[in-house]
Amino acid sequence: GYYMEVRVPLGPDRFAYAGTSFMVASYRAPEFEVSLTSEKPEYQQGETVRVTLQANYFSGGPLANVPVTWRIISDPYSFVWEKGPEDRFYSFTPFDPNQVTYDPYSSNFYLGLIREGVGTTGPDGSFTIELPADIADAPQSQNWAFDVTAQSPSNQYVSARTTVPIHKADFYVGTSPREYVASVNEPSFLDIVTVTPQGDPYPNAELEAVVYEY
Repeated sequence: GYYMEVRVPLGPDRFAYAGTSFMVASYRAPEFEVSLTSEKPEYQQGETVRVTLQANYFSGGPLANVPVTWRIISDPYSFVWEKGPEDRFYSFTPFDPNQVTYDPYSSNFYLGLIREGVGTTGPDGSFTIELPADIADAPQSQNWAFDVTAQSPSNQYVSARTTVPIHKADFYVGTSPREYVASVNEPSFLDIVTVTPQGDPYPNAELEAVVYEY
C-alpha cells in the first residue's frame, strides 16, 4: 500500500495537510465472460420474470459448476408516451388517493433490495433466476435491476447487469389540460388517455375521476 500527503504553506511555520492511502494490485485479464439475458424485455404484475446468466471461457467452453451470487434492486419506473401527439403533453405521474402526503418523487417509492441469493451454473455454464413480478406494495411501476456475479475456479469474479421494467397494470392513465389557467364560471377541459405499456390505445378502461380543491 501507499500513502500520499500534500502540504501547503499558509505562512511562517503554518501548513495545511491532506493525505490519502491507496493500494496497487497486479492486473489479471479475465479468463471468462458473462452475459445476462431476460426472457422478455418487460413484464407485468403477476407474470414470471426469468433472467439467465451465461458464463463462457474466452478460450472456449462453458464455465460449468461455479458459484453465482445475485441480487435485484428496484427503483421507480416512469412511463413516457413516445407515440403521443407532438403538440400535447400528457402527464402519467401516478397518484395514490389513499396517501394524503403522497409524493411520487419521495424515497418511499424506492423499494431497494428486492431479493438476493446464491447458486451454481449448470454443465452448460448457465444459471437462471426465476421469480414472480410482484410489485403489489409499490405505488407505481418499477425497474428491476439484476446484478449477477460468477466466480471461476481461479477466484476471478466477473459481473453482469440487466434492467427490466415491471408494469403495475395493463394500462397507464395520462392527463393533459387544454389550458393551465381557468377563469371563474367558465368550463375547463382535461383530456384523458389510457394506453398500454407499449404506448398503444387501451380502449374501454373503467375510470373514476376525483377533483381536488386546494
